[in-house]
Amino acid sequence: TLDDDKNPYITGVVSDYGIDLGENLPTACPPDVYCEEEFIGDGSTYFDIFLTKFNSDASNLLYGSFFGGELSTYPYDLVTDGDYIILVGYTWQDYETFPMWDFEGAYFDDASEEPEENASFIALWDKDMNNLWSTYLGDNAWSWASAANVFEFGGRRELYVVGHVRYDNLNFTYRPLCNDGLPDAYFEPEANASFFSDKDGYINAFDLTIFEPII
Repeated sequence: TLDDDKNPYITGVVSDYGIDLGENLPTACPPDVYCEEEFIGDGSTYFDIFLTKFNSDASNLLYGSFFGGELSTYPYDLVTDGDYIILVGYTWQDYETFPMWDFEGAYFDDASEEPEENASFIALWDKDMNNLWSTYLGDNAWSWASAANVFEFGGRRELYVVGHVRYDNLNFTYRPLCNDGLPDAYFEPEANASFFSDKDGYINAFDLTIFEPII
């Protein structure tokens, strides 16, 4: 994906498989931004995300970092509206080491009081790679964020994230559900799944204008 300056951003997933990723995956850490130079998983069963930014002709690595905690983390989509870089995916909930950034006024869930499970996440940076926001999505459900995009409506930029949830018991709860200010929009607050292995899709929308004073 490309920002407004035509700088490309690339993400993917890595596992150590017995090699020293600190020597084999290039990292570049600008001052005063979140950057993880070391793979912190333990063994080949754990996976981590890498996120890189290059200059416009890809001749210089401007930012390169691992992203995730001690448990497996997977990226599913990386998008930008030109100003913000947004990464979505899922991770096995890791309350101690997964990078969480609470932005005042934004939805935030660190999942610290929820059972361990696969959980969707959203992480957002500005194009200088300042970490602005990172949150889990979900509650008493396994969830996977699959895709994201940014649209502008009446001068307001909105982030849309879609994915699916699977419930482990009959307490079907998925926390970030609302239809604030959209009374005529389709809204289904209850899951249609009737068994623990059933799955439902979800769509969440977030107002990105709350981040604008930062850039």
